[in-house]
Amino acid sequence: MTNDINIRPAKESDRDAIWKVFQEVIAAGDTYPIDPEMSREDAFAYWFQTGASAFVAEKDGPASATLRRGKQRSESSRRKSTLTLLIV
Repeated sequence: MTNDINIRPAKESDRDAIWKVFQEVIAAGDTYPIDPEMSREDAFAYWFQTGASAFVAEKDGPASATLRRGKQRSESSRRKSTLTLLIV
């Protein structure tokens, strides 16, 4: 076991690991303002939407975290982008 964490762009083959992280973090409904009952298909449509960049973090095995960088949803915000980090 090492202390190295590898962060890289998400690939199609990461979807199962990302879904596992997504479900564990979002399921309680108190950590992120999206529907905890969101379907896998809708979650991936959001996570991988046009203009967003998705990443995974790995340490000694499959992804245990996922990151998403995307455009700010609110027109009134001065921020240009958002960064979301989900960690199991």
